[in-house]
Formats: sequence, C-alpha cells, structure tokens
Amino acid sequence: MNGYVASTNSLPGTEWLLQVADQPPLWTDVFAQIEKIQLLGENWDDQGAKKLDTSIIEAGRSYLLQLQVMRLRAPDDLYPLSDGTLILEWQLPNAIIIRDELLNSGQGERMISYPDAKRPVEFYPFHWSHMDSPCEVTLR
Repeated sequence: MNGYVASTNSLPGTEWLLQVADQPPLWTDVFAQIEKIQLLGENWDDQGAKKLDTSIIEAGRSYLLQLQVMRLRAPDDLYPLSDGTLILEWQLPNAIIIRDELLNSGQGERMISYPDAKRPVEFYPFHWSHMDSPCEVTLR
C-alpha cells in the first residue's frame, strides 16, 4: 500500500467502504469528475454560486488519492455545493448513505444516514493529513 495505512482511530463508516472496495464506480471516473468541477466558473448553478476555491479542489484531490491508496471504494458521486464545499457520497446496501463534506484543506464532516434507525443521521467532524507515512483520516 505504498507506505500508507488507515488510522487506528478510524472514522465511523469506513469499514463499509472497505467491504465493497472492489465494486464500481471506477477511480478514474471520480478523478475525471473533480477535473470537471474545477472548470466550473462563477454562478455555475445559475443561483449565484461562487467558483470553487483552488484549495478545496486540491484538498479534494488529496483526500481522494488517500482513499484510493487505502484501497477504499470510490465515491458513487462527487459534487460541489454553492457554499464552496465539495461532497463525496457513497450509497450503500440497506439505503445507508455516507457523505463526506470537505470544508477546507484537511478538514471535513462525515454524515451517515440510516433510514430505519432511532438516530437517522450522525455527524463526525474529521481531518486528514498527507504525510510520507502513514496516511491518517481521523476524528477531530
């Protein structure tokens, strides 16, 4: 794994991404999508959205690369929000959704939604860092 390892302080939900790491979508598609997002200009949503800051795009690339190196499943969807953040989303069996919102370089929030649970949505702030070794994605 090129010197990268998952942190022992794993972010909730990551175990599901490991279980389905060999299923579509393809990582090449996800990296192509972030390139398209980078090309979005001002008002890309026709409602006044700002162009995404380069730091968010670079943070997205870094985070995606780390997830790929950790051999996790590629997100099913990757899209910007009009507030300038970037969303990675996985749709899992039993209608469970994991959504990572990248807020700025190295920081984000994971939302896990469970359709039939007493607490249908849980939030986990997290950060990641790119070091020579190890790669860590940990709770804040």
